[in-house]
Amino acid sequence: MLDRKPVRTPGKKLAVLPSHPLALAVAAEWEWQEKGKPQLHTMPMMSLVAHALDQPRPRDKVIAHIMNYVHTDAACCLYERGTLARRQQEVFGPILEALRQDAGWRFLMSDNIAGSHQTDELVEGVRAWLAGLDDWHLAAMEQLTGTTKSVVIPAALLRGHITPAQALAAARVEEDFQAEEWGRVEAGHDLDEADLRSRVFGPSLFVRLLQMR
Repeated sequence: MLDRKPVRTPGKKLAVLPSHPLALAVAAEWEWQEKGKPQLHTMPMMSLVAHALDQPRPRDKVIAHIMNYVHTDAACCLYERGTLARRQQEVFGPILEALRQDAGWRFLMSDNIAGSHQTDELVEGVRAWLAGLDDWHLAAMEQLTGTTKSVVIPAALLRGHITPAQALAAARVEEDFQAEEWGRVEAGHDLDEADLRSRVFGPSLFVRLLQMR
């Protein structure tokens, strides 16, 4: 409750939250809003709460949306050769190996521009894991997948194999490489990185707060 009033989502649902730390974070976001003029885009925790509670689509459609990235996963589609290809292998190889050892997922890497077609066993394994997530974690997973164009990166993050900073670095492998090779466009690259950082770190913090009591 804020000022003794219950917090509701844009869909008018009562925001009953699963952890006290998350509730404190949401309250802090509301504290910074202009009274009567809340801006949801400046409230990453509340935005994810609303996404989880107001989700207009059935869970199977949310899962299907995430699964759309499996065969075109940014962590599995590599350059054919050269320094960037080696950099991608260095960054993504350990992440893929961690998921293989932990979950038994054997993602296939490819230099095919059309993506890397994954096995039925891998697809069903990932789908089953997603189906086991609660609505809160699924909301974070969907946002992170769309942001990183990857299932591998957010899955590794949610399963505790990489940090938010490592997830951000993995999502920016190609951009950072090109900036090193050709130089940074000062305003453009900085803004892009700041935007991506907020869209990776926000859901990451959300997941962390979910796990705290």
